[in-house]
Amino acid sequence: MDNEIKAKDISISDVARGSAGPDLGKLYIVATPIGNLGDMSYRAVETLKNVSLIAAEDTRNSIKLLNHFEIRTPMTSYHEHNKYEKAEELIGRFRAGMDIAIITDAGTPCISDPGEVLIRRCREEGIKVTGVPGACAAINALTLSGFSSRPFLFLGFLPQKKQKKDRQAMLSRIAVETATMIMYEAPHHLKDTLKALSEVLGPERRVCLCREMTKRYEEVLILSLSEAMELEPRGEYVLVIEGRNTKEASFGAGAWSSASGGAGAPGSLTGVGIGPYGQQFSGREVGAPLAMGTDIFVDGAALGSGAELSIEEQVKLLMERGLSEKEAIKETAVRRSIPKREVYRAWHGIG
Repeated sequence: MDNEIKAKDISISDVARGSAGPDLGKLYIVATPIGNLGDMSYRAVETLKNVSLIAAEDTRNSIKLLNHFEIRTPMTSYHEHNKYEKAEELIGRFRAGMDIAIITDAGTPCISDPGEVLIRRCREEGIKVTGVPGACAAINALTLSGFSSRPFLFLGFLPQKKQKKDRQAMLSRIAVETATMIMYEAPHHLKDTLKALSEVLGPERRVCLCREMTKRYEEVLILSLSEAMELEPRGEYVLVIEGRNTKEASFGAGAWSSASGGAGAPGSLTGVGIGPYGQQFSGREVGAPLAMGTDIFVDGAALGSGAELSIEEQVKLLMERGLSEKEAIKETAVRRSIPKREVYRAWHGIG
């Protein structure tokens, strides 16, 4: 007897079971294993068996999981390229009383995988949403690293080189971040990503590289970025990167550049720094115009001249460091030697 269930898109009339009726259905966010099938929870299996439909990122991959646990529930595809239109279709099914589960290829939905749009639409429509927790590659890698988890920041994938503005914005943020950071990366982009990280963090910053987690040949390596660049990539990786040391991020010798671009000693500093809680430090009075070419500093890290960031990026970065919108707009205007109203208009998209 053929046990394979064919994954297909089905209409409401195709479903012979379910809770169709006047009551709205319910969305279940179900985590699945990231490698070891033994990590599938009993509740996850029961949920997938009892819902009317499973929305899967890739039905070709998920059918293997369903077959293993003898789950006969029909599937429909829900992925990055159809997330908006499919969300509306699924909303119609919820209205008909169907309970639906969403799963990804591995791990927890919405963590660098589709799901956010559907969940947001369910909230808007008053459809109940609940989670069936389980494996998550990002959290598993964080615990394996031994790096501080208070706090930590999940960044997903570094934008590719062709997405220059987004890539530079993320790297600028990474350069000043004191929290432990978690990233995903594909093997064919790993070396470029490590090189980019080394350029903004320095070659000695520690990184934990995890691959094949929970599987037989699980590999967890803690290396400097320079050492990591020597590796030959094999498979997909989770990177856990140590954040900037808070002592490095505070005001101190060697943490600043002079107007000429060299390392500045205390008393000869010309940069402006924003501390981790928004406090400002400077070798001159805060708000004084910077000399042309002077580096901009956040948490003691040089971000380069203001020309390297758009006005919007510069305002946003200052606000992320603790300044109010008004203060960030004023500081950006001072640093760029332009009228404050020009920064205001650019930030708010006026004209």
